Amino acid sequence: RADVPVGGRAVVMAMAAAMDGFGTEGLDFPTETSLEQWKLEHVARDIYRRSVASARIREEEDPTEECVACEGGWEASVAVLHRETHVAYLTKSLRHLSAGHVVLDASRCWLCYWIVHALALLGEPLGDDAARDVVEFLSLCQHPDGGFGGGPGQMPHLAPTYAAVACLAEIATLEAVECVDRAKCVAFLARCKDTSTGGYRMHEGGETDTRGCYTALAVARLLGVGSDAELRDGVGAFVAKCQTHEGGVAGEPGAEAHGGDTYCGLAA
Repeated sequence: RADVPVGGRAVVMAMAAAMDGFGTEGLDFPTETSLEQWKLEHVARDIYRRSVASARIREEEDPTEECVACEGGWEASVAVLHRETHVAYLTKSLRHLSAGHVVLDASRCWLCYWIVHALALLGEPLGDDAARDVVEFLSLCQHPDGGFGGGPGQMPHLAPTYAAVACLAEIATLEAVECVDRAKCVAFLARCKDTSTGGYRMHEGGETDTRGCYTALAVARLLGVGSDAELRDGVGAFVAKCQTHEGGVAGEPGAEAHGGDTYCGLAA
């Protein structure tokens, strides 16, 4: 087939056999992108198999060995969370990211939130200096007219506004609380309200979907205005129209259901 790279079909078939059917949806219509995805899944499966084999060998060599990681047998041993490794990675990433992250320039508020929230989930306190630096950076992402952009100088958008406000709520210092211009942020939420559908646009003049509904109402609640009738008006009806025949919620009425949109719709 013209859309399959040279040798691509043989690679796909070999991967399909090796992966026992896991992640092989769309084999009849392979593309360069799907081939790369299957290669990655194959690598992941191989790592998992080697992990399982290693744990089995340790268990067979000394079944009485007391090891927290192996208490539940080899199945449990491969599911151990390497907390210290993750903490070290996240802490480093808060200060320095590889050059490849340049493509996420419009997601810098998200990077702050993901890292800070992950550290919180791991029970690792954020140092005072690091917390202060994150708050100072997020303040640079705040737009003069309200809301936050993906990075300094960028247009306000509901997605990074959610990420920034959630991150500041996680830090919860006085500086973090005072960082958000609440009046202007609420005004930004109101400007994103799509009165014709009851939903929310992701930015002024942007698309209306369930992501906008969730991020807007979540920010409103974090800012203490979640009960504002004008902000909530029509959201439930909009989300209801996004339900599909297969179960689940789409991003907008008439579209295909999606896990992310289902979460956003139900959470809203």
